[in-house]
Amino acid sequence: MTDLASIGIVDLMIGFPSAEASRHYEGIRALTKDTASQDMEFPAEYMFRGVPNQVEDGRDPVETTLEAMDKNGIAIGMVSLGNESTTRALELHPDRFAPSLEIDPNDIGGAVKRVRESHQRHRAIIDYAKSRGTEKIMYAGYYPMELSLDRIFAELPDVPLRDHVWEPFLRDNAHRVFALGAAP
Repeated sequence: MTDLASIGIVDLMIGFPSAEASRHYEGIRALTKDTASQDMEFPAEYMFRGVPNQVEDGRDPVETTLEAMDKNGIAIGMVSLGNESTTRALELHPDRFAPSLEIDPNDIGGAVKRVRESHQRHRAIIDYAKSRGTEKIMYAGYYPMELSLDRIFAELPDVPLRDHVWEPFLRDNAHRVFALGAAP
């Protein structure tokens, strides 16, 4: 089995924990139809226990995420634009974080405006994979929204991928697709 931590993984969906983590899920909670989810800190708590989206008071969320990335071999994390932690992370650690922009496809005018504004401030993501299979799949963790990086990387070796697929899946495809430079 390939040593996953030695690959220099690119995580396409990483974020920053918060002291007020439950606020992150207000939008999801509003859409749930069962009453039990309304009382949960995280609406899908029945599936994911111990949601890691918490940071102790006084701890820096950017440093907390960097520590988790380093511990698990993540070289670069793609972060959603639009909050103070992301702005700081991109300014202080441009070699470790890459910007990502989420848009609402139902609001075309607003989406175009956000893309134009973000394009002026951040590098554009242009290339994407055009081949099949190994060259198309990319890793995106879900830290700290649902899963801890420790859990992800403890369970990831159980995924039945062939050895030659791990490096493209965890690093190479993202480097190529998102123009992150040559993979180490």
